[in-house]
Amino acid sequence: TAHHAIVPTRKAAAAGAWSRIERDLYDLVARSFVAQFHPDHEFLAATVELELAGETWRATGRTVTVPGWRAVVGEEPADEEKPAGDEEPPQALPPVAVGDPVRSLEAQAAQKKTKPPTRFTEGTLQKAMAEIHKYVDDPDDKRVLREGDGIGTVATRAAIIGELKRKGFLELHGKQIVSTTLGRGAIDSLPEEVKSARLTALWGRELAAIERGESDPAHFLGGQVLLVVDQVAAVASGAAAAPAATLFAGPECPRCGEGRLRRIRRKDQSGYFWGCSRWREGCKATFDDQDGKPAIAGEASSTARSVAPRTTTARGAAKPRKTTVRKGR
Repeated sequence: TAHHAIVPTRKAAAAGAWSRIERDLYDLVARSFVAQFHPDHEFLAATVELELAGETWRATGRTVTVPGWRAVVGEEPADEEKPAGDEEPPQALPPVAVGDPVRSLEAQAAQKKTKPPTRFTEGTLQKAMAEIHKYVDDPDDKRVLREGDGIGTVATRAAIIGELKRKGFLELHGKQIVSTTLGRGAIDSLPEEVKSARLTALWGRELAAIERGESDPAHFLGGQVLLVVDQVAAVASGAAAAPAATLFAGPECPRCGEGRLRRIRRKDQSGYFWGCSRWREGCKATFDDQDGKPAIAGEASSTARSVAPRTTTARGAAKPRKTTVRKGR
């Protein structure tokens, strides 16, 4: 990680004088520290398939053979925020062999509706970043990602999420993290290969090869440069959509009639406002945020421009020229 782990010291402390929160925090750190010196937690996993009345029934279970480090930290608690539809936790299964006859004792039919996965919180999103291998299908990519750190590290994941919120790509609805129009537009603009976890797996394989002395670091860095050059060239040639086409997917700016409004977080973190995507061209239109939408009621629907026209000098550099725009009847 980016810094030394938090570990207990040799200093004797009067634990009886601690608050409950202090005791719980120390216990968490101490158990995590001690667990690293214990052996692996080992178990036998089994899946049993039964043929009954023309249907296939499946049961999964596990039997612990070596408690290992779990003897210190205990079993993983049930995740209350686990997405709906996930499988139930494994249970103990009796010893069975292929071909063993079984008898059906009872059956119940339940009528249910599928539910969408619950939204991420900051905690569950950090966990998903660490376990990104669960979100890929390719076996090789899954293996590489499982062996690595996932996306970011323990020390950087919270900062990554915080930066995405600060720049307006994510926002909080209560405890839940929700993507913004700007964030969804950015994802839609990017090519699949640079936003897929598979790229992390490819880099992980290459870095592991460099560590083993089987690959050249210069070759890896050259590949990064080539990737960026290819993506920029694809946009320049029209082979790929320019980011601005979808990045500013908000409503049309009622002031200039050309830009798109985008939601921006205020510098003092007090909320959001909406600004025109053509602010560099001179449109300084801003609007308050009202329940996630720009408060533009009362704005004229006219397309009168507040953008200064641009002329070209002899050197080809663009410079603004003052102008006055009047509305007429």
